Amino acid sequence: MAEGDKTTFTAEQVEAAKQEALNKYKSDQEAGVQKLINEKKFTDSVLDAVGAVAKDQTSLIKIAESNPEVANEILKKYYG
Repeated sequence: MAEGDKTTFTAEQVEAAKQEALNKYKSDQEAGVQKLINEKKFTDSVLDAVGAVAKDQTSLIKIAESNPEVANEILKKYYG
């Protein structure tokens, strides 16, 4: 908008813009919550796998077959 431009908006346009902003905010919140849930699940998987590997290191092979991301995390943190 240029300086001095006196554009006016109807109540419907203002309401639509507010609703759009609210929907984006809610969507961003949901995405953030889902990301946190996924990170928690991954952390729990790594912790469970570390417990299994501590008891029997050959279980890392089984973990690598079923969940390579978890196995990679264990290898990086504990063996790398």
